[in-house]
Amino acid sequence: MKVKLKLFYAPIEECYYIHYFKDYSFILYKVENINPLNIMPIESFGVVHTADRTIVKLVEEFAIAEFEKLNFGY
Repeated sequence: MKVKLKLFYAPIEECYYIHYFKDYSFILYKVENINPLNIMPIESFGVVHTADRTIVKLVEEFAIAEFEKLNFGY
């Protein structure tokens, strides 16, 4: 199954989150608003590990691309 990534904003907490989903595993990351490379895993479920370097790199690249679309820069 292919990886699905989604960026969303939580208005009450005033911060962004990234949802990583593959097969039956997911990881929820909190993204610092000022620096999108400061990504912290909040919650995970399934067989994936939050420290897997390929997952971290994929999520970082996704965050950079999405924040550039929003014209935030970093």
